[in-house]
Amino acid sequence: MKVISFDPSMSNWGYVYGDLDPNTDKFTPVYCGIISTKRDQTKSVANNSKDLTRVQGIVIELVEVLELANPELMFAEVPHGSQSSRASVSYGVCIALLASLRHAGYPLIEVTAENVKHVVASANPKRTPGKVSKKEVITWATQLYPELDYPRHRGALAGKTEHIADAIAALHAGVQTGEYARIKPFLMRKSEQ
Repeated sequence: MKVISFDPSMSNWGYVYGDLDPNTDKFTPVYCGIISTKRDQTKSVANNSKDLTRVQGIVIELVEVLELANPELMFAEVPHGSQSSRASVSYGVCIALLASLRHAGYPLIEVTAENVKHVVASANPKRTPGKVSKKEVITWATQLYPELDYPRHRGALAGKTEHIADAIAALHAGVQTGEYARIKPFLMRKSEQ
């Protein structure tokens, strides 16, 4: 079954797609990437116009990625809350885009940041979920799927790798949800056809 997983953000929308075997829940990644946008610093353009242009860029790239991946199921770490007005804009954009994808017919399994941390922490029993750092998430994901083409800068993993790592963790957290357990029998029957 073809699946895609997202770590949504207005600046760096991470994704990974590949094949998920619903019988074993084994994920075989095919490709990963980041949809990046930058805030326009032009003073003469209103913020709402700048935001509209940025979101349009995300939508264009998301459509291309979805056409390429052709997923039967999506996973996403759904953003929660915000601590500033700019973060609120990003939160709203991400929620709206995920809702639009769901409305377009892409089934979506939602996970929280806590679910993602729990998946990574469970790989290292000495850690508690609240104490998982971004570096640990990156290490966990890159060790699990070293074959993926992660962003690099001068040979070392780039900071943006965290968005792909979060997308990978969202998928792993998603297969542990009650929602996935509820639809799994249907997915297994579908995979046998």
